[in-house]
Amino acid sequence: MRRNRDLIPVLLLLLAVLATAFAAGWWLKDRYELASPHYLWALAAIPVLAAWYVFRRNKRRPSATLSTFPALENGPVDLIARARHLPFAFGLLGTAMMLLAMARPQSKDSWQDVTQEGIDIIIAMDYSASMLAKDFKPDRLDAARDVAMDFIDNRPNDRIGLVIYEGEAFTQCPSPPTTTC
Repeated sequence: MRRNRDLIPVLLLLLAVLATAFAAGWWLKDRYELASPHYLWALAAIPVLAAWYVFRRNKRRPSATLSTFPALENGPVDLIARARHLPFAFGLLGTAMMLLAMARPQSKDSWQDVTQEGIDIIIAMDYSASMLAKDFKPDRLDAARDVAMDFIDNRPNDRIGLVIYEGEAFTQCPSPPTTTC
């Protein structure tokens, strides 16, 4: 029984992962559908692989018995020696997550395409030193920026681009491309 003692945490971890996956699947079954549910059948291999690992681990025998050294009879006692099974457990967890991803869960929320009419607008804004004059509070540039932002906020269906210029024009924010011509 001593040989299985260090496998108990791994088996408990595996059982907790499977229980959590089952509970999450049960909770999400009404919210998601699977595009390729046949991949979930491969999840049955996870407990089989875990059983194979435990069986293979128990089948191995030590190559040398040290009956004269009683400290080795109980096996490893430090955490690092007991954690040697974690890479296999995390490999099983990664395999399970990969299989779940391959099943392609998709939301059941309905989507519909909405067609909205709008126009293309390009805003040209002067960015020269004359815009720093203090005849508006705080200056002309901030006043123009505030007016442009209010204008953009009131045009939700329009595509708006921005060209700034200071001697030469520079397209700061181009108009988004059209999907249909």
